[in-house]
Order: sequence, then structure tokens, then C-alpha cells
Amino acid sequence: MRKEKIIVSSELNDYVFDAYIVETEDEAVTGLSGLDDINRFTCMVFTIPFNPNKENLCIFNTNKMKFNIDIVELNEDQEITKVHHNIPPGIAAIPIINAHYVIEFKGNTCNKLSIEEGDKVFTDDIEHRRAVGDHSYSELYKTAEFEDIDAETPDYDNNLIYLDKTIRESKPYKNISRLSIIENLFNSHENFDIHSNEPEPRSTN
Repeated sequence: MRKEKIIVSSELNDYVFDAYIVETEDEAVTGLSGLDDINRFTCMVFTIPFNPNKENLCIFNTNKMKFNIDIVELNEDQEITKVHHNIPPGIAAIPIINAHYVIEFKGNTCNKLSIEEGDKVFTDDIEHRRAVGDHSYSELYKTAEFEDIDAETPDYDNNLIYLDKTIRESKPYKNISRLSIIENLFNSHENFDIHSNEPEPRSTN
């Protein structure tokens, strides 16, 4: 089983995950049940055999899982078509219909990161940049406020956000601290708040 980076591109944010890529039938059968746990930014990707001339039914289960998972279905364009949220161990049959790909995440990841139907998944950063436009990466400022994540874990290093092109090209950009840039980004989007369930104060200018 090989490991690659994938990018999940949602409406307000883009997240980089370490993805286990399933390549054999044995790996597909075992899935994440072979692991005791995974962090928030690790996942497993399955390619589903697809016949365009019939309904394609594939059954997943969590019989031997040791932790809850989210199961995400994708179409041939790697667009999310359905999310199964926070499935506990011991579920015998989760039907997956007409999906081309399936991704398994740690349980409740999609809720916490607002990953939903219509979001896109990219396996290549070049393809991602072509799709989303001209952006630059910035690591999310490390604070202990991020729900469920310890400041010392690798999850922080894998959680990336994009700076708006307008901010990056502004005159004072070079003199603005990283925290100030992120505060500007927070203020520029309604409902842009991944730190808590409490609304962030918004700029009225």
C-alpha cells in the first residue's frame, strides 16, 4: 500500500491529508481495521470498480474497526457526492452506489472541517492550483484552540489554508505578520471559523 498526499478543496478552505492508497483486494478488505487509530489528517482511498451499463453496488462495513470513521463517496471527477458521518465500529453493511472512489477519514472529520457534497479532491497540487486559481500556502497559525487537536501533534503541520490573492499582492503584505494575515482572512469571509462553534467577531468596514 502506497502513501500519497491528497488535497480536499472545500468552499472556504483546503486541507492536505496523508492518504493510504488501496491497491490490492486484501488491502481493500482490511481497510482501516488494521490500525488502532488515525489522526485527523490521515485517510484511506479506495478505487471502486465501475460499470457504466448497470447500477454499481459496493458494500462497506466497520465490523473490525477500532474507531469511528467518516465514509465519503466521490464521482469520476473526484467530486464528493455523499458523506456518511461518524460511523461506529460493528456496522455490517454500508451500501455505496455508483461511486468511483471512496475515502475513509477519522470519525467526525467532515463535520469539523466542513467537508461536504460538492467539494473536490485532488491528488496533484498542479491540478489543484489550476482549478482553484492563483493562491499561496500558509500554515494555519498554531493555537491550542483548534478543537480536538493537541498543539504538539502532526495534525497542525498538515492543516493548510490559502491566502486570498488580493491579500498576498497588497502593498503591506511583506510587513504583515502571519497572524495578522490570517485575522484578515477570517474577517473577509462570513462564517469562516474552524476554531470553535462560537461566531468570530466580523469587521464592519
